[in-house]
Amino acid sequence: MSLRIPELALPLLTAPHCVVIATNMPDGTPHQSIVWHLWEDPHILISSYGATQKVKNLRRDPRVSITVFAPHDPYNYVVVRGVVQSIEPELDDLASEEAFVNRVSRHYTGKKYYGNEGEEVHALVKDAMPNTLVITIQPTKISYVKG
Repeated sequence: MSLRIPELALPLLTAPHCVVIATNMPDGTPHQSIVWHLWEDPHILISSYGATQKVKNLRRDPRVSITVFAPHDPYNYVVVRGVVQSIEPELDDLASEEAFVNRVSRHYTGKKYYGNEGEEVHALVKDAMPNTLVITIQPTKISYVKG
């Protein structure tokens, strides 16, 4: 069965708006984070460092809820319920055009996050990057709301 994506949801899902992702803590309470995302039909991709509460929660319970809204019209929003399909390490070469962190940065800022001409990747960032993960979310339900 294919997922029905409301036509009016796509502009919000594909726009460079921050999203709020909700995961489940071990005791069942919600945990929320604000993240950048990419819509790669039919998936939502985000990244995170491996030691975050978000990743710990997703490894234990792959269910997730994501809300994306237009900053100029916060009552125009999309809610995505889904499950994590994969949690994979980021590419070793951060300056690579294919590195997720660079693809998502270009989507939001118009330039790569790492490896721009004349820039070096800071040593602290290099140390953290082996722990950077790309999280692929498979939507199970997408709702569009215009308030």
